[in-house]
Amino acid sequence: QLYDVFAGGAVARPSTVTGEAYNEVSTIYFTEVNKVLTGQQDGQQAVESIESQLQSLLQ
Repeated sequence: QLYDVFAGGAVARPSTVTGEAYNEVSTIYFTEVNKVLTGQQDGQQAVESIESQLQSLLQ
């Protein structure tokens, strides 16, 4: 039965992918998206910032 669920295109939950770093990743994402929504930066800047912060987190 689970095969049908996963074969239908199910994806892993973010917490499964990020593991113990879930809270940090979530905070980074939320903060940068909020900056876009409030006009503090544009989408390109947010993506670059998220990438940079996640790279630092991985080290």
